[in-house]
Amino acid sequence: HGALAVQSMQDIIDLYFPEGCPSTAEIPVVTAASPTICSGDTVTLVASGASTYKWNTGGTGRSLIVSPAETTMYSVTGRTAGYVSDTVYVLVTVNPIPDVLVNQLELCEGQTGNLTASGAATYEWSNGSSADRIEVSPAETTSYTVTGTSLGCSSTVETIVMVNDLPEIELGPDIVLTTELDTTLDATGP
Repeated sequence: HGALAVQSMQDIIDLYFPEGCPSTAEIPVVTAASPTICSGDTVTLVASGASTYKWNTGGTGRSLIVSPAETTMYSVTGRTAGYVSDTVYVLVTVNPIPDVLVNQLELCEGQTGNLTASGAATYEWSNGSSADRIEVSPAETTSYTVTGTSLGCSSTVETIVMVNDLPEIELGPDIVLTTELDTTLDATGP
């Protein structure tokens, strides 16, 4: 029994320490980055520096997939050869999606109007402009989109500029007037 037990113990040591037993105890140093995400996003937290890991959520892998609704603190510890690391804290910062608003606009053919976006720090319009307000003069009903970005998070909205035809005015048949005569013209239209 004795020789078999010694061989079994040596097999275990070889399995966990293929380069031989460590001469000094080394406590693992675990590291993990603290990311910033947008509301609704999912992120994978990755720890390194140990053989096994335990997250405060109950996860036991090197990585942990999370999708917090608000800024949340996670923690992880690592273990190597029986030695446990210090607890490492990982802050996942959750930034809100901007609530971008754009005014509605209705024009007559040939008119010019302004579309104004609000609710974000920067804007990018479908016509290439990066201002919060653009001047438009479409020949027909046209759709415009604007993407607003704040704290690295974006939201895109669409607005439609309605272009109405100019009214046709009918003044009736032509009238020839002689000198010093007056007449009244009646305008009708849709």
